[in-house]
Amino acid sequence: MPHRDIIVIGSSHGGTEPLTQLVRKLSPDLQASVFIVRHIPSDGQNYLVDILARNTSLTVIPAGHCEDIQRNTIYIAPSNFHLLVNSTHTYLSDGPRENLCRPAIDPLFRSAAVAYGPRVIGIVLSGELDDGTAGLHTIKKCGGTAIVQDPATAAAPSMPESAQENVAVDYALPASDVGSLVNDLVKETVPADFQCPDEAKRELAFLTGTNEGTHLMEGNNSLVPVGCPSCGGPLWEIEGELARYRCHVGHAFTGRSVVQGLKEAEEHALYAALRALEERSRMLKKLAKESHGHLYEERLRETETHTQQLRGMLRIRKGDQWKC
Repeated sequence: MPHRDIIVIGSSHGGTEPLTQLVRKLSPDLQASVFIVRHIPSDGQNYLVDILARNTSLTVIPAGHCEDIQRNTIYIAPSNFHLLVNSTHTYLSDGPRENLCRPAIDPLFRSAAVAYGPRVIGIVLSGELDDGTAGLHTIKKCGGTAIVQDPATAAAPSMPESAQENVAVDYALPASDVGSLVNDLVKETVPADFQCPDEAKRELAFLTGTNEGTHLMEGNNSLVPVGCPSCGGPLWEIEGELARYRCHVGHAFTGRSVVQGLKEAEEHALYAALRALEERSRMLKKLAKESHGHLYEERLRETETHTQQLRGMLRIRKGDQWKC
């Protein structure tokens, strides 16, 4: 009988400390492979390999493309690539962002669930929004184990809270206790046979360089009256127990992340409008000065009024930090 030997971990804001606490407790002879996704900017430096290596005797390495999966090893997702796994190898994908992130947690969790089923232990630690929830849900549907950091102990409780609200979580406890729990869980045997939802298998196609996912998305899901926040394309609601959305390019969102994406798109549009008003104002000033015409001066006053109103709107959206 196989054991629980595939451990997938997701974290974001405030996640370095709980990751350190977790790996510090892992057994030196852990008969399992550990895969970690922590959200980092696409141009950011990933210092997590060095940080975790100082806190564990397990091998800690940046995940590579098409590398054999080894036990007693911790694999860290590199910047700007999704980390996926199959039954034998790691796989790096520069496919579409999920939940506004790359690397994202859901793709790793989903790929592990499809490949290993009940052998997977999924762990969601501190972070904003709700990346990891859909992936943890898939892990549970495929027979795996779901663990979250106790939200009360998280610097950013949103991710573990979302997982608790939407997934039948098996354990919720402080990060400092998760490592010891994992040491016990990996000793348990699990069934060799398992079934995973078809939609989980379909969604992997978006990250493995095929067009299959797009065709299946069009045929199996319904359009929603909102454009994709990342590319503006049509957005489909993915049928399932969790509210999720994906566009024809492959960008994927939970409900929270699609709202956050639309908010960012709105802000971008407002600043583009402000720039256009400022440019119009400068041109009207030039024409008014050269022609001494009242028409340009009137339009200039109108444009400056609109510019000031838009600046006020942007201050209200962000909160005026200069007023007490």
